Amino acid sequence: MDKCIYCNSQNIKTNIEVGQTAEVGAIGLVYRTKFLINGVEAFYADLCLDCGSIARLYVKNRDRNWYVKRA
Repeated sequence: MDKCIYCNSQNIKTNIEVGQTAEVGAIGLVYRTKFLINGVEAFYADLCLDCGSIARLYVKNRDRNWYVKRA
């Protein structure tokens, strides 16, 4: 990420893990393990330090059996 799309700043802090203040569960994308147990892949963010906007939200491991809820 070269610059913020909102304020054009290049003051971007990368690789910040998104989390909770209380340990009641994880925030992230749900996937199924080979034992049919659900796991959660953590979110990471790139943050503009000048305007406070989230420039990017992503996961590090994309190779998962993602759980998709059927409608």
